Amino acid sequence: MSRSASPVCLAVLAGAALVALAPATAHADPRVRGGFSLNGGYYGAFSDTNRGNGGSISLGGRIGVQISDLFSVYYQNSPLGFFLFRNGPKVGAADFNTVLADFTIADTLGIGFGPSLDLVTSGSFAGNASPIGPGGHVRLALLLGSSSAISRRQSFAIGLDPHVTYFDEGVLLSLSGGIGAEWY
Repeated sequence: MSRSASPVCLAVLAGAALVALAPATAHADPRVRGGFSLNGGYYGAFSDTNRGNGGSISLGGRIGVQISDLFSVYYQNSPLGFFLFRNGPKVGAADFNTVLADFTIADTLGIGFGPSLDLVTSGSFAGNASPIGPGGHVRLALLLGSSSAISRRQSFAIGLDPHVTYFDEGVLLSLSGGIGAEWY
């Protein structure tokens, strides 16, 4: 009696061969990710000696690598101008330098978070021994777009960016929203 492969085994082997020979999906390889946003919103200082609430405006720029359709890592720089009201208006500037791990869900929702090293050059915390403090950042973005010849995916982005900076004297809090674009 001769042995022969069953039709089910042949179908499984043929399917496995097709999967192995099929080209990878268009979005499978790592690629450059970039973007920018114009943000504005709330800015506050909270310490024993410096308290104030006000507003801010910033321009965020992002560059990094889209590792897969779901996951990316990128650097975001956000120079920011702010004003605080405490015994009269106070104006200042900051620069947030953040590395974010980002998850892009169904090509339409970006959720990123990561550590930051922040510089506050003036304002409520000016005159400190060190104007540099550690921080944390979260980026939530609604991504509205499609694929193009320029990048695998591109979108108009509506974002929300909560950020906190820690100093010996207290905490600075920024909660901003904005619009921009992403290429990922």
